[in-house]
Amino acid sequence: MQLGGRGVWQTRAGAIQPPYAGDHLCRLLHLAAGALPLLLWWHDQPASAAMGLVLALLVFGRILLLDLRLRVFVRLLRGRERLKRVLVLLSAGGALALWPESWLGALGSQGAVVSRPSAGWALTLLLVTALGCLQEWRTWPDVRGVPSPRLEPFRMLRGLLGRGWGPALLAVTHPGAPGLLVPAVAVMAAELAFSAYAARTGDWRLRVLHAVRLPLLPAFRVPWIQGSVVGSWAYDAVIRRPRRPDLAPWELMLRHDEVLAGSAGHDLVVRTWRANAAAPTPDAEPWVSTAEAYADSLKALFQYQAGTEIPAAERRGLFTTWQTVAAMTAMARAEVSLAAGLLDNAVRNRRYAARLFAAAGLPLNAAAARCLTADVLAFELARTDEALAEVDEVGDRSTLPAALRRLAELVETTAGRTRGDGGGSGRRLPSALPLRAAHGLFEELPTWIPFLSVHHREIAFVRHVDRRAAETAHRLGRQPGVTLPSPYRGFADMYPLPVGHGLREVLADAQRSLAHGSVETARLAALDVLQVARSAEDLAQQTAAHRLLARTAARLGDWPEQYSHLISVVASVETARDRVADADLRIDLDLARPCAELVALVVDRRVPGVPLTTAVDLAERGRSRLMLQTIGGTHDSELPSALRELQQQERNLLRSVRSDDRIGTRGPYGFAVLNPYWGQVERAKLERIWRAMEATGAAGAAYVSGRRGAPAQYAELRDMLRPGEVLCEFVSVGDRTVVLLVRAERAEPVVVDLRLDARALTPERPDPGRPAPPWTAGLAPLARALAEHTRPGEVMWLVPDGPLHDLPLHAVPVEGAPWGERNPMSCTPSASLMRYRLGPAVRSETRTALVLADSRGDLPHARAEARAIRAVLPAAEVHTGAAAGLDTLRERLSQARYDVLHLACHCRLDRERPSRSGLLLAGGELTAEDLPTVRLDVRLVVLSGCDTGAQEQRAGNELMGLTREFLHAGARSVLVTRWQVDDISSALLMADFYRRMKDGSPLAAALSAARRRLRTMSLDDALEHCERERRGERLRAADPESVRSLSRDVARLRLRAGDVGGALAEIDALLAETPHGSPHRRPLLVLRNRARYAPARREQHLPAFDHPYYWAPFTLAGDWR
Repeated sequence: MQLGGRGVWQTRAGAIQPPYAGDHLCRLLHLAAGALPLLLWWHDQPASAAMGLVLALLVFGRILLLDLRLRVFVRLLRGRERLKRVLVLLSAGGALALWPESWLGALGSQGAVVSRPSAGWALTLLLVTALGCLQEWRTWPDVRGVPSPRLEPFRMLRGLLGRGWGPALLAVTHPGAPGLLVPAVAVMAAELAFSAYAARTGDWRLRVLHAVRLPLLPAFRVPWIQGSVVGSWAYDAVIRRPRRPDLAPWELMLRHDEVLAGSAGHDLVVRTWRANAAAPTPDAEPWVSTAEAYADSLKALFQYQAGTEIPAAERRGLFTTWQTVAAMTAMARAEVSLAAGLLDNAVRNRRYAARLFAAAGLPLNAAAARCLTADVLAFELARTDEALAEVDEVGDRSTLPAALRRLAELVETTAGRTRGDGGGSGRRLPSALPLRAAHGLFEELPTWIPFLSVHHREIAFVRHVDRRAAETAHRLGRQPGVTLPSPYRGFADMYPLPVGHGLREVLADAQRSLAHGSVETARLAALDVLQVARSAEDLAQQTAAHRLLARTAARLGDWPEQYSHLISVVASVETARDRVADADLRIDLDLARPCAELVALVVDRRVPGVPLTTAVDLAERGRSRLMLQTIGGTHDSELPSALRELQQQERNLLRSVRSDDRIGTRGPYGFAVLNPYWGQVERAKLERIWRAMEATGAAGAAYVSGRRGAPAQYAELRDMLRPGEVLCEFVSVGDRTVVLLVRAERAEPVVVDLRLDARALTPERPDPGRPAPPWTAGLAPLARALAEHTRPGEVMWLVPDGPLHDLPLHAVPVEGAPWGERNPMSCTPSASLMRYRLGPAVRSETRTALVLADSRGDLPHARAEARAIRAVLPAAEVHTGAAAGLDTLRERLSQARYDVLHLACHCRLDRERPSRSGLLLAGGELTAEDLPTVRLDVRLVVLSGCDTGAQEQRAGNELMGLTREFLHAGARSVLVTRWQVDDISSALLMADFYRRMKDGSPLAAALSAARRRLRTMSLDDALEHCERERRGERLRAADPESVRSLSRDVARLRLRAGDVGGALAEIDALLAETPHGSPHRRPLLVLRNRARYAPARREQHLPAFDHPYYWAPFTLAGDWR
């Protein structure tokens, strides 16, 4: 957004604008200090006027050259450096002016301009300057020389002389000592020549100095100030020179390990950032974060139209340059994320980089980003399907470097894919790749640091591929014949690697030892890694070491030791989750797997002294923690007056933290999102407020426990239950399904442990033209086992796990009837969630409802639902057609309180990301993003459209979909559909459900009875309902299309009942009203052909909707009372 004034833009990356008045003032002061000798010479010309003029001009020229060289600094540092020079020159000049002339000896007032002493001093100073400059030149990053110990004294003497400024200022402040002029002129001329040479060759030493100073700025560790500091760089380095933009500062940050690692301030930067970080950070964090700030500033030129002053041709080239810069930065962030254990963040960054590389026309690097993404997915996260999808995106591999082709093959082998060229399980993996197997991969990338080589990066990539080959061979039980020749290690190890890199290699070797039976070797290696990781505060490697130690303990049968290490794994993952604010990262730091293994140990009674109640606690500890935290964060609690100030601080801060809890809603990627460091900073501030609240006493501690998303304990869950209610916690452990049954009257849970067929856990939608899907019979053993421990009529509160979330357990047959008819059911992703959503045990009548139906005018049965609800609840407020809009929903919910919100509208389903699905209302769409803007304080939300219960299952039983969003928004329970529903059966079930709910029946019991009535309803009753609705529509004469739709339903029902004549009469009447060319005519002709050949029979007494397709999709989530 342009603020005003040509060329001034305010963006998230800071202000992009020309130098402002402060910049010009600093420059003028700097140049004025350099011109001061000229003014002194002009005011009082001595006898040696010519030599004095030469010295004054050299001083001004050096200041002018230095001012030009300072352009490699960002404006903030540039201004500070100019002011520092001014102060140093003035103070040094003032001090030297007090130097007594009597101390100057032969160079004083009695000496000549050119004399033997002055010539001797000039030669001596020239020698010191030349040798000192030679020593400094050896330290330049582009020279890569080795400093000589013999030249070090001369470098120090040159420093004591102020790099030529000392003799010059002494001569300027003592015009009566002509003997000082020749040495001063000689030294100043030599220093000016050396500075000119440095500027001519790129000024890399000054650039390195700037690169080290920039992250040390205290304000630079604040995201928005960081953007403001670097934002001016976009104008100076790009807008001013669009044909040759200076991107070397960005590349220095990106390749810090090659250039900056040997500089004096490198380690200081790392220590400073670690000391001020919210959590232990990798060594590369300050440099990559700064590189991201540069990349975001460059992006702002295009995102906010800040580069409109750039000609179109250069603008197109700069856009491609930004894509390359952003992609390379994302790859660097991925490496930092891997070192920090944030694997999903690494995957996200590499996917982003692949898209940008492809758009920038860099196919080799786009393929490399895809393969490296698949590498993490296959080897680290075991998400093989996603890994294969990434490899398939690479396309033709014939033009790829050999190392990249090898990595793609290794991913496929690890993921279980057998290639046609013999890459199956019987093939011996190839030996080590040649040194140049990645040739061309890094040479494809542009560079603004011409003296750096890419060979070591190519060899490091080859080493990584060979390590993956060795790991693949060990996984498959084969020796690959892979060796790492000595040149690999010598050349590739030229630059230091982070501690975590070495620890990962040690752990990989330990895992291979464990796979080959060397349990003790693996255990000792894991203990060593654990000790080093603790000292380095590397939480990711601590977690990995504890996982490996748990596996070794399991091999040795030391169950208490395994339990101890798994508890440490859970604690480490919880600590890591508490350090990040990004919701996706918290989800992918998965607690479910280690908690499930702990549950198995407790259930099997392998850990003495651990009660069965701990199994329930552990099950809750590993499920839906993010949802629990976000709902706990929106559940307002009143605090004592002493804590209200802290509560206000927390609410102010949560505005920034909570914005990251919205999953899948990101716009175009920016590094403020892809960098978890800033989320850690905000999260640390929140943690400090929470610790202060906890320190105030029990009230503050209870409040913070809810905010943290702490799971409920067994005693709290028992207190939620009433007689006749059973909590069923499902836990999947390998091929086992453990169910923990909790009752209010039992001190310990009942354990049901069984193994289910894999086909039983495969979700398959019922088809009314086919038999019931396999899961109905496959889950029957589960239903029978639980029926032995429950009585008919008891409410079952189900907390599924894994694939059971996607299966309608109420449709599984038990004792000759659906399980949900024997026991009313409700599902929740977490039992702890119900501490915020469970209603009172006392039954209350349902009186008021807000109904929005048929928002697009094509669902006559949805209008029938609305009329049925109003008939049952006279106080119901019904809006149909154009009145059923998003604005109406917001307005009515903000003005009145309702018991029920009923939305009978189409659902737009996003099958890839169900969390992005939405309800189609008049004039707009109700999506997950809109729900936080809706005040939702209702007992029940009914979503009776098709597929409203579709959900994406993420790690830790985090279910993403409309159900989650409505519970988050404040609904106590949500009634959804699992697949596409039939209009007639849906309207009939809803009408009966509301009648029972109006009479005070609990929600789960009302739904169970309504499903039973629909399942047993005869064709005659269904026909009577449709005929009644059609007569009503004709009387209203509001929508002829609704009458035709109901007539088609009547024709289908008559045909199913065997009334062929009645069906043909209905179809012929419809065909007479349907013009030729109408899309409705062909289905009617197909239906008429079916009717002509159908046998006439009398089957009106048969059930109309006994197939699970009709009655099973309706599922209750949340409060069952």
